[in-house]
Amino acid sequence: MREVNTFALANGEGWNLPVNEFDSFPQFIQQTVRDELSAGRSKEYYRSRLKALGFENMDRVLDAGCGTGQWSVALASLNKRVDAIDVDDDCLRFSALLASSGNATNCYVQKASIATLPFSDSSFDGITCYSVLMLCGKHPIEVFKEFHRVLKPGGKLYLSVDTWGWYLHLLIDQGILGSQRYRIPYVFRYFLRTIKHWITGREVRFVLTKSFLRGALAKAGFESKHMAHEGGINQNKNSVTVRPAIPKRFYGFQAIIDVLAIKR
Repeated sequence: MREVNTFALANGEGWNLPVNEFDSFPQFIQQTVRDELSAGRSKEYYRSRLKALGFENMDRVLDAGCGTGQWSVALASLNKRVDAIDVDDDCLRFSALLASSGNATNCYVQKASIATLPFSDSSFDGITCYSVLMLCGKHPIEVFKEFHRVLKPGGKLYLSVDTWGWYLHLLIDQGILGSQRYRIPYVFRYFLRTIKHWITGREVRFVLTKSFLRGALAKAGFESKHMAHEGGINQNKNSVTVRPAIPKRFYGFQAIIDVLAIKR
């Protein structure tokens, strides 16, 4: 049986992707498109999430670790200019395709690391960093310092990071009970790194918590304004309805942490 064209699924949500490009992208892109650009996740869905966070009417915004670019394209429809960066060539190619097909001409895609940003000081009014921080090969506080450097005074930072419940979901539901057995050693590595971090403080990829994020952001010069579950921050409750994409908890533990912080 032929694999379902996930570009066609995304187009059902209004993304307008050229379905003939489907076979040119690797499987992980296909899975991300299925997870992030279909099943109710239209551009308007991401626009509502950004409005709830106050990410609109800005001169320049950075999507740090843009992945497949859905946040970048939504940001471009609400702000004057968006710079979208990632280190993965396939993600960059897909992000550029999504921006082009969505006529997001004010979205500029380039290769760069979130730990070493190729931008001048005080360049941005806002930064979004969705589900990326845990994958960076630098200590989170070093990344926060870079974010602080390129943000203007009073600039906003939105982070979304995985925590204990999400890793238990990957381990049990998708790994042990599901078909994605490669998740099992992946999660155990994170658990071991977390123990090493608790003992030595040197590990750079570990399970992040609210207390750690709050302290690390403060050290980098940020004030944490809101922390909630994924999709749980809404500064415009009277005009915007937000539907979280991920359950709040798995096995009694919070799954995702959303953070809205301000540069002091």
